[in-house]
Amino acid sequence: MRIPLVSSIFPCSYSKLLNFIGKLLAGVASSIWPATKKPCYPFPSALTATGGPIDELLGNILGVAVGACVNYAQAAVNVIEFYLDDARTDERKAILELVTTSGPQNDALLRGYVCEAMRLKPQFSGLWTEAAVDVSISQGSGLLPVDVKAGDRIWASFRNAHLN
Repeated sequence: MRIPLVSSIFPCSYSKLLNFIGKLLAGVASSIWPATKKPCYPFPSALTATGGPIDELLGNILGVAVGACVNYAQAAVNVIEFYLDDARTDERKAILELVTTSGPQNDALLRGYVCEAMRLKPQFSGLWTEAAVDVSISQGSGLLPVDVKAGDRIWASFRNAHLN
């Protein structure tokens, strides 16, 4: 796409012009706000160093952000649902007491509650994978090992992990 007046001044595509303007503005912004004050600076710098068009780079960033938001939202819903279960009334009361007061110990306990809920009610039930090599997996004392052959399709259950 070409804009008549702009294309007479800058004989390039609209996308390249936007890319140039974005780099120019990024340069001005970095002179005002030095890179040392931006903890995320290496990430956008690495992206812009690829030389890709700004619209594609922003599309990639937004795509990752949307995917991450969905993942975090699902994890949050699972944690909340876990403690809303009637079987966890005591834990729910303890959590409510922790959120009404502040302090580093309370934060650590709340993180512990979140980790425990994510362990017992993960956002993904598991995944399918294919064995690359033959292997015998020990299951511990008193249990027979599981023999897996290369090419076997295996269900790795996150819901059943760490329950024994």
